[in-house]
Amino acid sequence: MSDSAIKRPFPARAIASILFACCSLFVFRVYGEVHWLPLLQARAIESLVYVVAAGQWGEHAGGRKTYGHSLILGPWGERLGELPAGPGVVCADLDMIRLTELRQRFPTIAHRREL
Repeated sequence: MSDSAIKRPFPARAIASILFACCSLFVFRVYGEVHWLPLLQARAIESLVYVVAAGQWGEHAGGRKTYGHSLILGPWGERLGELPAGPGVVCADLDMIRLTELRQRFPTIAHRREL
């Protein structure tokens, strides 16, 4: 998934999923700090899904630095696991009962329309 893909809603046909995985290489201090977390939270909340987001981190050829901040978000946009920088693994428990309850209380999937 490209950076631009998390800037717009997930397609309605994909909303029945319980988890979305995405990756990014946001440039540090240009977009990463400002956009990465709020965009991912918006996608999690509007689709009521878990989001697993791997953010490329480090310094690359030409002096380009990428933001990193790999994380796992819950369907309410809450942080369940996070790795701000460096290599590593992020783990979290996914509560399917809570997800089902949220989807029953907030039927965003049933109300979703393709634009």
